[in-house]
Amino acid sequence: MSKRSESEPPLTKVVRKCMRANKSKGTSLELKVRKALREAGYPRYRLNWNKAPVKPDICYPGRKVAISHFIGKGRLVRAGR
Repeated sequence: MSKRSESEPPLTKVVRKCMRANKSKGTSLELKVRKALREAGYPRYRLNWNKAPVKPDICYPGRKVAISHFIGKGRLVRAGR
């Protein structure tokens, strides 16, 4: 856990509880997309790949395809060649 600077206001217990409840990995939408990809014949993807510029949820580095979701909506990002 990182230290907060003195200029930032302290977190209240309610804010802390809400922020800790937000999942960044393994959401139900992400699990459904991963299952659909496997069933469609697209296995061997990388999860939360740090080397990509945007840190996508699901990434195919060799194919230059990344899938990220923002607020429950799926978005397909394809890198230019």
